[in-house]
Amino acid sequence: MTFKELVMNNEFKSLVPQLISIDERCKEALRSFEYSFNLIRRMEAKPDGKTVKICWSDPSYEVPFITVTNLHDGEWEECIARELIVDKEVHLSDAALCAHCLWEITFWGFTPEQEVEHFENVLNGRKNRKKQYYKSKLA
Repeated sequence: MTFKELVMNNEFKSLVPQLISIDERCKEALRSFEYSFNLIRRMEAKPDGKTVKICWSDPSYEVPFITVTNLHDGEWEECIARELIVDKEVHLSDAALCAHCLWEITFWGFTPEQEVEHFENVLNGRKNRKKQYYKSKLA
């Protein structure tokens, strides 16, 4: 199953308790998560041949957690088309699996544009410097 198919097979309200169990701070961003969820539902998936691996964290961590790989290393349309490979030791409901994937894809921003903006800010330094740059280009 792909992430897009998983999203299409779930309702956002079933993800809410799962998101909060991942990180209590998700309560403050539920509207943003729902926006992202609905955005993914409307997106056209574009397969890129990659997969998403879901497994338990390295045993060296004090508190184990679920890790999700390859959901923020490309365009969202590509990421949502990736096949989900769930480790045999991970036992999650579809809603919990969907919540973990949604949390992962939105880690750097709740939309593809926010994600790009975040990385531009990291790479370019302060937002003010970026704004000054664009102002000079438009002048």
